[in-house]
Amino acid sequence: GGDAVLVQTREHAAWLAIWKSCDLSDLPGFPEWDRAAFEQLQANWPTLLSIFIFYSRGYGGNAAGAHGAMTPWGFSAFALASRFAPNSTSTIRSTPAPSVAARTASATSCWR
Repeated sequence: GGDAVLVQTREHAAWLAIWKSCDLSDLPGFPEWDRAAFEQLQANWPTLLSIFIFYSRGYGGNAAGAHGAMTPWGFSAFALASRFAPNSTSTIRSTPAPSVAARTASATSCWR
């Protein structure tokens, strides 16, 4: 009862804080998709947070939940596991494209 509501309230507050810190205005099509992205990500927030914690903890980051930080190595591992990146970890680690490096920094700053 009350404990579940408290957890849900904390999760929602953490999600809102993270969303407010994300600057997505330079992405194509912004702001047309902003509301839909917010709703989809919010609906899946507990799962996304679990994934973030896993890849932060296992790859040298700070797995402090919504206040943690993911390393570029952790982000690359996540991208490879999710099939968002080519299957060559040495290429990703040693010579990331500037846009990938910038997105990694931007994406991880959203999680702090």
